[in-house]
Amino acid sequence: GMMPLLSVQFQCVDKITTIVAGLSASQSLFLSSLRDGAVAKARQAKFHHDTSDFLTLLNVFTAFVDNGESYAFCRDHYVSFPALREMRDARRHYLDLLNGMGWLEKDPGRRNVNGENEVLLHAVIAAGLSQMARVDREPGKKDKLWHRAIGKTINKYTYTNHPSTPACRTASPRDGLSFLRNFRLVLVSRSA
Repeated sequence: GMMPLLSVQFQCVDKITTIVAGLSASQSLFLSSLRDGAVAKARQAKFHHDTSDFLTLLNVFTAFVDNGESYAFCRDHYVSFPALREMRDARRHYLDLLNGMGWLEKDPGRRNVNGENEVLLHAVIAAGLSQMARVDREPGKKDKLWHRAIGKTINKYTYTNHPSTPACRTASPRDGLSFLRNFRLVLVSRSA
């Protein structure tokens, strides 16, 4: 994809390749528990980023690495050990690919100069995801969805957000509130 290449150009390689690896994981990082649901949610809440599910993935992975990539950490925080190991392996693979192509700066400090710049990280993520749409919210009105492939606001399509996403955690719509979401336009035709 485009995101790892953009991360090289904008010098935020480690965080973006980690996010890409999280997006490519075959299962969710978060585990649920019928018996300990409230405990699981409370322990997982410390990883949540207020404005980005992508940075939430990054927070989980960073905590996993900081805790020695241990199974005990995963068990205690209700996160998937196999998914995090898969994420770790995919991240290494992406870094190896960038290095093999001659794109990766040898000095980790130089390739991550902008790794703490969340605005830039969000920009790289948005540019790297080809199916993005902007959602504009106004109080008392239906959300407007703008998609670049269509080049205009489209009101006839419906979409849903998972209740745990930052977009849904907003208590009420505010004037001028906009956010980006991954959007795929799917056309369905009826057979007669």
